[in-house]
Amino acid sequence: MSEQQFDARLTVIEDQTRARQERVDGYRDQHMARLFVDSGWSQEELAAHLAKRWGKEVTQQWVSYHLRFGRFLSFFTTSGCEDEAPGARFNLPPNLTERAFRRLWDATEAGGNYSGHKANTEAARTDERRRFGEVVEALKEAGLSRKKKPVQKAIVAKIGGRSEWLTADQIAERIADAMGGSVPAADVVRSLRTFTTEPDKPYRVEKSGEGPSARYRLVKVKGTVVSRKQVAGWSHDLVPMLDRLIREAQKPRVEISLSALCELASKIKKVMEGVTAEVPPSE
Repeated sequence: MSEQQFDARLTVIEDQTRARQERVDGYRDQHMARLFVDSGWSQEELAAHLAKRWGKEVTQQWVSYHLRFGRFLSFFTTSGCEDEAPGARFNLPPNLTERAFRRLWDATEAGGNYSGHKANTEAARTDERRRFGEVVEALKEAGLSRKKKPVQKAIVAKIGGRSEWLTADQIAERIADAMGGSVPAADVVRSLRTFTTEPDKPYRVEKSGEGPSARYRLVKVKGTVVSRKQVAGWSHDLVPMLDRLIREAQKPRVEISLSALCELASKIKKVMEGVTAEVPPSE
């Protein structure tokens, strides 16, 4: 192995380790923050208990950071994860740590001075929720993943087999009623990009243009549509036979067994006859 090959593999290992560690840190911080909030304990009680358990000093400030993170997680679960499109919801990044949340929190501005005895007032709680909302928006802009609407079935029902060219926005409008509300055009584009022809959706996607003005249509596929499972089954049968056929043909002429070639050809023919029976020629 060359030094370049060694370093390339080592880089992959290091990158994967960092990614996994981020998820571990996110899991720890999020679940710990939720535990702190659910406990109902005060900052002083939490700091004292954790210091005793861990055998080291735990500051009340550190506890307060995690309590605020826990309140944000509760806010996100109850009201912060709705998208503007009905039924579309966002997922919290599993690698979001308290420190990463705090950076976003610090980028928001308080609506007043809520320190000291004002910290537990209704005005302070209202302002905190407002700032939590701003953090959610910042996460969305950073690529917070949203649970995608399963729009493909509705797209097939509404535009499958029609000759009309439509933009993603127009398709979203067509399927809105079937989806129970507005649909993001991005979900339409994503669905069309991943569209695969199957027996229950015998269409192929045609596209004209690029960007937001790109137009799409679903064209009916002629003939019988075969499922990927069927193709995989035929490949499972045929590939070993073809491999044996190639190996036999590559032997020196004096060693080639005609009976073996005939046997393989007969087996391949049998499989292909089964394929023909299931998929008749297109008219």
